[in-house]
Amino acid sequence: MNTTQNSFSRIGAILALILLAGSMTMAPISGLDESQQTNNQYADLPEAPMAKGDDFSHSVLLELFVTTWCGYCPSAEAVARQLNSEYAQNFVFVTMVSDENEKASERSDDYQVAAIPDGVFDGGYRREMGGQDDTSTYEGHIEDSGSRGVPDIDLSVNVADNGDGTMEIGYSATYKDMFPFYDAHLRVYIVERASRYPDVDGHAIPYGFIDYAFDEDISLSAQVETSDSTSFRFDDYENATFSNFVIIATLFDKSTGVEQYAVASATTETTNIYFSEVLWTPEQPSNSDDMTIFANVSGDVDEVELEYSICTAGACGVPNTVMMERIDGNGTLYTADMKDFNNDAESVHFKIIARDPGGNKVQTEMFDVIFGHGSGGEDDGIFSDTGTVAVSGAFVVILVAVLGGLFMRNRSAKDELQELQDRLDGYENSGFGDNEYLGDQGEEVPVNEYADDDFSDDDYSEDDYSEDDIF
Repeated sequence: MNTTQNSFSRIGAILALILLAGSMTMAPISGLDESQQTNNQYADLPEAPMAKGDDFSHSVLLELFVTTWCGYCPSAEAVARQLNSEYAQNFVFVTMVSDENEKASERSDDYQVAAIPDGVFDGGYRREMGGQDDTSTYEGHIEDSGSRGVPDIDLSVNVADNGDGTMEIGYSATYKDMFPFYDAHLRVYIVERASRYPDVDGHAIPYGFIDYAFDEDISLSAQVETSDSTSFRFDDYENATFSNFVIIATLFDKSTGVEQYAVASATTETTNIYFSEVLWTPEQPSNSDDMTIFANVSGDVDEVELEYSICTAGACGVPNTVMMERIDGNGTLYTADMKDFNNDAESVHFKIIARDPGGNKVQTEMFDVIFGHGSGGEDDGIFSDTGTVAVSGAFVVILVAVLGGLFMRNRSAKDELQELQDRLDGYENSGFGDNEYLGDQGEEVPVNEYADDDFSDDDYSEDDYSEDDIF
């Protein structure tokens, strides 16, 4: 090829690259500066939302009234557990087993509970009776409750093992509004994650109420911290262990002299594992594509696994589990592939589960990816394995073909495109450190542990329920 042809080739390649770049829309990962995004091969991956309720005015409380013999109650309990995982500390719940616990029964009388299960949100602001087929109804009540206006109150709760069969439970509340004082009723619930109360199937009822640490009226002075603590002997309860307890504190409005809705809640339910980002590619795959999942998981992480189910004709198969590999040395980025989808597959459900060295686990919400039609592959265009890069395929192919005919006589347009694809694909994962890849993600979002492994929308069908259980 002579000098003129070389010049024409370079001009043609540059023009093709400019036109391709102009027709692409990149979805940047938060925290990356412009140079990092340019040099990052994952910068175009879709970002999945994580914690819900970060914009709530307060943490929402659910008091879920059940009995051990109730046939519909496990579905409501499973929904509460799932949403507790997805909303992290923005939503807390306590299960009041009224046929086993006298104080739970007394609390049901406060609400005049007549049918079970009965879910009371924020002291009665929203309420839902009956078994639950999926999370949508409870989630709507959580969103409604979390968006209402409440007084500005900082509430926290803490617990410590005294080492002698007792635990020290304390709370702190500061009223920050303009009025000189605020009257409220404080309840501090002592809860077992896996409770001693069995449900109708013999499984431990989750987050079962044991007793109150505090159940009293309090008056908060503006800008003044109010706090107290008490000792609770948990070894009076057979087989009780300190690590199984969760403490939930809630303030109910009593400014009118009559107890009304909840205005603030707090919990000791914490974890040392945090999910800050989940990514996957392609974003809109066909069932002939393999999918690659990436997760940014930090904290005291021992192992991370990907659990997914392939769904066909509205039914999802047995979950597959794949261990995720850390790909950035001692960093926080994990990856795994989902492969071998069948030709009839319509969608795939997946979630990511992380465990600490003690075996405690946290998990993300369940993601649902619906398959498109057609097959992927190198002929789909540059970045064909991402849904966030939009390329005007026909226009680019025609233009590159013309440029190739005029200026790149010894090389085909496809060769030029393939070279560009190879260059962009050539970045090695090990070339990016934590700061180069994900940057500063801001405040990490905790996800509550002990989320329901087995729950899915298909666990409880409409056929299982005909009417509410009645006392």
